[in-house]
Amino acid sequence: MEEPNAAPLPSRLARLLSALFYGTCSFLIVLVNKALLTTYGWLPP
Repeated sequence: MEEPNAAPLPSRLARLLSALFYGTCSFLIVLVNKALLTTYGWLPP
């Protein structure tokens, strides 16, 4: 049973912004990881 005063589903803009934020964070993690691995010489075999 749904409650009558339940929070509405996120708007299209909120979903778009969350997707962009997720993508940006993922990309930055990849860049930081690459920089750390290159700096400390942990290269793949």
